[in-house]
Amino acid sequence: MNKRVLLVDDEPAIVAALSRTLRNRGYDVVGAHCSSEAFHLMDVSPAAVVISDYQMPCMRGTELLGRIEARWPETVRMILSGYADYNTVMEAIESGVVHKFLAKPWDNNELLEQLEEAFTFYDGLSVDVADTPASAPSIKRPISDQVPVSNTIVTDRLTPEAVQLKTMLDTVVDGIATVDNHGVMLSVNKAVDRIFGYNTDELVGNHLAMLVPSRPEDKSNCVKSDLLSDITGVPRNIAGLRKNGEAFPMELSVTPMQIMGQKRFLAVITDTSRRMAAERQNQLLLKSLDSCQDGYALFGPGDRLLYCNQQFRQLYQSCATGPVKGVTYEDFFTDCINSGLYPAAEDQKYWLNQLLEAHATLPMVRVEEISPGRWIQIHETRADNGSLIVFHIDISQLKIAENSLRDAVGRAVDANEAKSRFLAMMSHEIRTPLNGVLGLLQLLQEENLSGEQQEYIETALVSGRSLLTIISDILDFSKMEAGKMELHPVSCHLSSLTKELRQLLSPRVEEKSIRLVVRIDPAVPEYVRVDHQRLRQVLLNLLGNAIKFTDYGEVSLSVVRQQDGRIRFAVDDTGIGIPDDQQDRVFGEFNSGLSPVDNKVHEGTGLGLAISRHLINLMDGELQFSSQDQQGSHFWFSLQLETVCEPAVQHSKSQSGEPVLRGSVLLVEDSATNRLVAKTMLEKGGLTVTCAEDGYRALELCQVQRFDLVLMDISMPGIDGLETTARILQLPDWNLAPIVALTAYAMPGDRECFLKQGMSDYVEKPIDKQRLLKVIGRYLQTDEVIEPEQRDPNSDSLMEPERLKRLAEDTSYEMVPELAQVFLDDSGERLQSLSEMTRPFLPENHAEIERHMHTLGSSAALYGLTVFHDQSRCLEHACQAGDYALVEKGLTEFIELGQQSRHTLAEVIKGWSASRV
Repeated sequence: MNKRVLLVDDEPAIVAALSRTLRNRGYDVVGAHCSSEAFHLMDVSPAAVVISDYQMPCMRGTELLGRIEARWPETVRMILSGYADYNTVMEAIESGVVHKFLAKPWDNNELLEQLEEAFTFYDGLSVDVADTPASAPSIKRPISDQVPVSNTIVTDRLTPEAVQLKTMLDTVVDGIATVDNHGVMLSVNKAVDRIFGYNTDELVGNHLAMLVPSRPEDKSNCVKSDLLSDITGVPRNIAGLRKNGEAFPMELSVTPMQIMGQKRFLAVITDTSRRMAAERQNQLLLKSLDSCQDGYALFGPGDRLLYCNQQFRQLYQSCATGPVKGVTYEDFFTDCINSGLYPAAEDQKYWLNQLLEAHATLPMVRVEEISPGRWIQIHETRADNGSLIVFHIDISQLKIAENSLRDAVGRAVDANEAKSRFLAMMSHEIRTPLNGVLGLLQLLQEENLSGEQQEYIETALVSGRSLLTIISDILDFSKMEAGKMELHPVSCHLSSLTKELRQLLSPRVEEKSIRLVVRIDPAVPEYVRVDHQRLRQVLLNLLGNAIKFTDYGEVSLSVVRQQDGRIRFAVDDTGIGIPDDQQDRVFGEFNSGLSPVDNKVHEGTGLGLAISRHLINLMDGELQFSSQDQQGSHFWFSLQLETVCEPAVQHSKSQSGEPVLRGSVLLVEDSATNRLVAKTMLEKGGLTVTCAEDGYRALELCQVQRFDLVLMDISMPGIDGLETTARILQLPDWNLAPIVALTAYAMPGDRECFLKQGMSDYVEKPIDKQRLLKVIGRYLQTDEVIEPEQRDPNSDSLMEPERLKRLAEDTSYEMVPELAQVFLDDSGERLQSLSEMTRPFLPENHAEIERHMHTLGSSAALYGLTVFHDQSRCLEHACQAGDYALVEKGLTEFIELGQQSRHTLAEVIKGWSASRV
């Protein structure tokens, strides 16, 4: 326990006397005669308690204790002084650095009690009784001129009225004493005992001067005169003296009175120490607020200004009236607006109403421009007493930085968009000649070539398709960076997807003599709703990487259904693995992998995994991996996929032979190479081809010549394919021939865009001959039936024109438009009825929904709307099985499919009718 006490007094005798007293009680005492000596002793060994004289030559005691507090804030600081007048005591208290003020001359026992309290209370020390100086009996300070008075008031002798009066006086908070004309206290209430720490018996019979500290040179007669004469009738702030020697501020009021013909005085004593401390705290608070760099204002419960600091006044110094005390909240802001502040308040009434509405629902945080280029943030909140606390914070510099940052972000976004446009343009520009090269290579494959020449052609095709993949990756990455990559879920047959992947990768697997294993858990749904093309892209990338880095063993794809219902896709390989120092870069951009054996960088853009991870994130999954160097890798992700109905797969009689089409085609293509490739492919398919190098030439030809079909490039100089299509459809004598788009980069959703613009279908570049002829064959007659295929469940085609042709052959070509119109009217009414049944989906409508499904399914098959037919049958079977939850879930999508199918049929009928003219 630190029991070190530092005594500071410029009188050596006082230091010596105090030191003896304290050392006798077991305290470690050091003495100093000036401030510099005191600081030196504190530096050597800090004291727990510092007792300083008030008036010293070099420095006052309050200043000394203030500096000690700054360096040793844990010390207990006390003043011991003969200057114990009111002003001296108040100065010490207001300084905030003095814990106790003791008056000279001191009483040893009182001093020891104060010191013990300092060690136990302020320093938090636990004082051991065995180590604590024994407390001596209290010694009353001698007072001259004592008058013998009976100290005991016998309550039994008092009248009931006197007893009642005494009881009332004992409940008063202020001290009340009756004093004779000599200053001797005749009676005191309980409050006097409490304020000064005496018992009643110790006070009654003694002079009032014992409650007031005095300087050594003061005469008691002077004190008596000061107390009874000078302040009679006038409340006066003076210093009081407690029994323990502590001086404190108090208010003393002495009033003369006559009791039974004798002159007496009534002394009322109020302890103002707490009030003074509170006022000091308020002064410190106001001083702090006034020096605050933010504007502060306090409005009363009635929203009138009570106080504001200097910064608040400075903010509004240009106002006509400004923040004067008593101004209302609304009037203050009205004055600000009228003085030219808050430029946003052009409509003053509207702006004020908006502010007052926010003000009525506190707390409020609001940012406003107070003057051009100067911004403030307004914070308002209500205190428990209803007062309004307001801060107006100048955020001009922050706003400037924010605007600069916003401008920088805007420039960065513009630069990124410019980069994306550049990549898209370059993609198209590179694809255009590449389309021609790949098309010519396909045409060469059909010629009589030697084995070596065929090998050259195959190699060139593989290289060209690899280049096409790289271009697609770069464009995907650009879309990913711009946040414009979207998903387009459709019904996907997972088994067909995995079979397609196996077929695509088989040549690469056979080249490396490794095995490709595909495992599908029987619990996995056969059909799910997912973006088929993007899922295929991710799996193709993962499997392609696994094959690339595996020279021995196997690569496997497993698809399982987890317990939580999610579908888990995993790709494993027995390849070279990924070293630990490269694993944190696996999903980085342009990271194509580094061989740990020969430091060889592998082929590819290094964008595949970055794009795959982004796509899986869009599907609400997470692409993860684990790998060990030279021990293979494991990539996996899981998706929550919706199970959908299995569409009925239609099988047609297969026939061999190339399709031979009949009709005339207008080919609109700005690239001479692509025109040559497409023209040759179409002519070999039996079509008559007319070429146009741009949209303007196409418009000229369509006005003077009839065509059975138009093949329209989308991206062309001058007017593009969409605008050319719109102008062709507006020609007065246009025969409504189908227009098929040619696009270098078809994204999901493009087909719908083309249909809205009046086109019938699209073909993606690079042009594949069989795919081109298949699409055109949907709209043109053939001399030889095209070899039918099993319809891909992931295909976007909504109609099989061959069904419509068979209907015409069974009836007549002239009746087909009339029959189709009957179906269009009937199906429209049924779809409208189904739409009304979804809001809400009620059990009493189940039977009618099943009848609609049956009728729509039968009619749709008749007109070749196979997808619509399949979905009708699927929901009809669900109704028959009582699975109405599945019906309700798929009904909205079914109605949308029905409307798209009706639109497709209507467009085909228009072209059909025009071609028969």
